[in-house]
Amino acid sequence: MMVETAFISESTERAIIYCILNDEGCLLKIMEEISVNHFNSSINKTIFSCIFDLFTEGQKIINTNVTSSLPEKESTYFMEILRDKSINISNFNEYLTILKNKYLVRQSDIIASTIKKEAREYNTGSVIINNAFERFNDLLNLTTNNTNLLGSNIFDLIPDPDNYDESKIRNIIGLSSGFYNIDKYTCGFPEGSYVTIAGRPSSSKTLFLRQMFIYNACSLDIPVLLISVDEPEKLVKLKSISTITGIDFNRLKRGELDKGELASLKKHIERIKEMPFLIDTTPNLNIAMIRAKIKKALYRYPNLGAVGIDYVQQLGVTNEELTHISMGIKNLGLEFNIPFFIVSQLSRSIENRKIERDDTKWDSQPLLSDLRGSGCLSGGTFVYLANGNRISIKELAERKVQEPIEVFATTKEKCKMFVTKMSKVFYSGKKDVYRIETFDGRKIKASANHPFLMFNFSTKFLSAWKRVDELKVNDFVSIFKGEKSYSIYSKRTWERIKSITKIGEEDVYDATVPDYHNFVANGFIVHNSIEQDSDKILFIAAEPAKTEDGNFKKERKVRVWISKQRDNIAGVYIDMISIGNIQTMQEMIVPEKTTLPF
Repeated sequence: MMVETAFISESTERAIIYCILNDEGCLLKIMEEISVNHFNSSINKTIFSCIFDLFTEGQKIINTNVTSSLPEKESTYFMEILRDKSINISNFNEYLTILKNKYLVRQSDIIASTIKKEAREYNTGSVIINNAFERFNDLLNLTTNNTNLLGSNIFDLIPDPDNYDESKIRNIIGLSSGFYNIDKYTCGFPEGSYVTIAGRPSSSKTLFLRQMFIYNACSLDIPVLLISVDEPEKLVKLKSISTITGIDFNRLKRGELDKGELASLKKHIERIKEMPFLIDTTPNLNIAMIRAKIKKALYRYPNLGAVGIDYVQQLGVTNEELTHISMGIKNLGLEFNIPFFIVSQLSRSIENRKIERDDTKWDSQPLLSDLRGSGCLSGGTFVYLANGNRISIKELAERKVQEPIEVFATTKEKCKMFVTKMSKVFYSGKKDVYRIETFDGRKIKASANHPFLMFNFSTKFLSAWKRVDELKVNDFVSIFKGEKSYSIYSKRTWERIKSITKIGEEDVYDATVPDYHNFVANGFIVHNSIEQDSDKILFIAAEPAKTEDGNFKKERKVRVWISKQRDNIAGVYIDMISIGNIQTMQEMIVPEKTTLPF
């Protein structure tokens, strides 16, 4: 007798197998929408796995191929399915819906059990809720729908040029890159690449990304998805329309337009309403929610060309959160084969390197170490392995084959150490390093922005990650104190910092620890960095927005450095002009034949 419960429907599983064997359309749909895990019966799982393997190998899905690939018991059962006259292929969609629903019920039950288990193990309710939320969103791929076209409800924001009424003037709130020289030096942004656009506040980094997306959607008809965590939807739309039409942003916001501006708006309005530019402003996003939004965007536009996030620090405050998010975004780009662009803030350390350029005070050239959450260790630093050995990080980086190694890591919530995998160790260039020494004689050299695990009195025994340039003498830093065997029962403890000394420039290295994002080096518990995730890094710096007498400039000089590329040269820069009132960036030097995108 077949099992039929709220969790299982063996008759439906049999019907699905019957349909995909007898109709190619059913087969293709099934291969896109379900996996072997949707089946509960072990024998049905075996049969479906066999069919799936034949399909992926490019073999014909015919009865003889399936039966010859199955064990005797499963082969006999399979023949019984083929002889089942009660199954009707016309009911395939109904069978598929039942199969999916049964799977969701089973998985929901598993998640519920996991929540109960975590409730007994964790004291932090927010951790339990966040974990549950990610699991359910990953399962359902459903989130609140805040994704709208740029042109949707457009006349709620701006005047209708065909029905303009001066009495209604009001205050309202709201991948070629499109740049010749940027494309010249990057050769574009490949599918699956992870691109960081970074700068200090008000450096035009958001404008750069938004104009790039507008160029692709408006001029090339390439669908794009901009996830704006920093600016509300109305503001993104208004700035985008200002870029496209050349209408002053503030006049557009007030709805106070002259005849020329109305003509420009009328000229572009139909294209604005139709262009494939998706904007999402959902707050408090996590990786599972971002993944679900991309799936929805792909349903609307299967040829989705790029995804951008403005800006990444809004998704995570701590270095641990930023590392988790950065690696998650990197994986999403590879999963969907779509280039990802993230806007990132640079650390304040850049402000200590002001220089004079062209008679104007500019930010100095940003360095990779200025990225928030990025840092490195000197080559002589020893990594503590789970087998009790200590090997220098330089030696680990110089291995010809980067095989994963077992190391120790920890979490902020617990004082235990855990064995985990360090997947990669790599050279990060030359950077200024500082020597940190504790009162018990431990020493380590690290870049200014490398995070260390600290003891935080303000949170009463909980830990916090702090960069080297945030550390002070007498701060308590987390120390690994294990026995000679370095067992998993080894604990972490704390030591006071005796001195912090700038040493100078050295070759530095870093590592990737996928699960816990930290490891033990010279006895200190240190974080891994986010810099290694990016395939390309563009730094943007702008001259001051105000003149010496305090007035805002209509135009500002902006310099874009291409500071990292895995597939091309780096270290070059392009000078541009940022025109704030029309939300536009232009290159200062372009070939005569090059025209502006709008």
